[in-house]
Amino acid sequence: MKAIFSNWVLKMWAIVFAIALSAYVNTSYQVTETINAPLIIIGLSNDLVIASEIPDTVSIQIRGILANISQLRKSPPNCEMKLASFKVEGLYEDVSVSVPELGGTEVVKGPSPIDIVLKKKIQKTFVVEANRIGSLPADFIEQELSITPESVKVTGAQENIEQVKHAVAEIDLVGSRRNVTRFIEVKLLDENLRLLPMERFTLDSPKVRCDLRVSSLSNVKLLRLFPNIKGEPPENYAFNVEIEPRHIPVPIDYLEGMDVSILNTEPINLTDVKESFKREVEIVYPFEQHELLQQKAVVNVTLVDITSSQEASLNRKIEIIGSTPGVSVLVQPTYIWIGSSEITLLTESERENIRAIVDIEGLEPGEYLIRPQVILDPKVRNASILPLDVKVEIGVGVEDQ
Repeated sequence: MKAIFSNWVLKMWAIVFAIALSAYVNTSYQVTETINAPLIIIGLSNDLVIASEIPDTVSIQIRGILANISQLRKSPPNCEMKLASFKVEGLYEDVSVSVPELGGTEVVKGPSPIDIVLKKKIQKTFVVEANRIGSLPADFIEQELSITPESVKVTGAQENIEQVKHAVAEIDLVGSRRNVTRFIEVKLLDENLRLLPMERFTLDSPKVRCDLRVSSLSNVKLLRLFPNIKGEPPENYAFNVEIEPRHIPVPIDYLEGMDVSILNTEPINLTDVKESFKREVEIVYPFEQHELLQQKAVVNVTLVDITSSQEASLNRKIEIIGSTPGVSVLVQPTYIWIGSSEITLLTESERENIRAIVDIEGLEPGEYLIRPQVILDPKVRNASILPLDVKVEIGVGVEDQ
């Protein structure tokens, strides 16, 4: 204790001096420092957009007392690039950036001028696609995935908007065993599915809500979904039909007392249709209480005019094998189209040997989507086939068709 209180007068004066020195440094001592300050765009015309890269912050050199410098370091001022006088698109060089008044702090060196490119602003709407990452646990299936809003408006320079081909929301399925809701940032991709720089665009909804409903396989039955095709296009058109999803999970208690293994869509009429299309179609359920189930599917119909490629293509009627007496078989479509430049190398007899076969041996009465076996000549190594799958209805008591 004696050592602590010895020379206490000198120690007290040392403390007073330290306090006075600190006060002097903070309130009187001038220092110079460079800080980064946010860059704010002011007055940009609603018809224009900045198409060049500009920094988020700019450097300014300031001089002042340490207390003020410390405060500005923590809360830097907003520097402004004023563009109200720019009315047309083009390259603008050395656009100045202003610094607001900083009180008693001097701006020694302001931000460097910036070159900017202004382009006419355009807006385009894109449907938000779900990009599933990973997969659900083996004993669970996806029942429904909805995105809200379903589309986003993307604004930017025309040359940038033209690069956008997809707007996607990536949802991670790994380990999901219950229904989840997530707000996910929308990403923009080009035609090669490469991510585009998002700072080039403005989205009316930068994030979308993704609602994922999952079901345990122990509680649901997967029903195969068939597109209900009616009619066929003109004879000189080959077509293929794809549907998404291919299966619909239905709670087992919905099917109590029913023998149901498939579902159909509303009728899709292809009579005299000559152009490809993609659209939503209603799913038809064989029971009334289905409001909580998926209501629509997406059907993608691809049509090909084969008139100009008749020498390099063939239409083959589908042959049914494996049928038994008393069983009726309906196939839709009845023909498939086979296209290949190598077909022109075949003789007439070799062309006749090309066949399309559907084997139904062992199949019970019902509806099936079957991929025909196409037997090609060895000279034909690459071929396009439409459709890839055909609908086969097996019944009892009617002659084969």
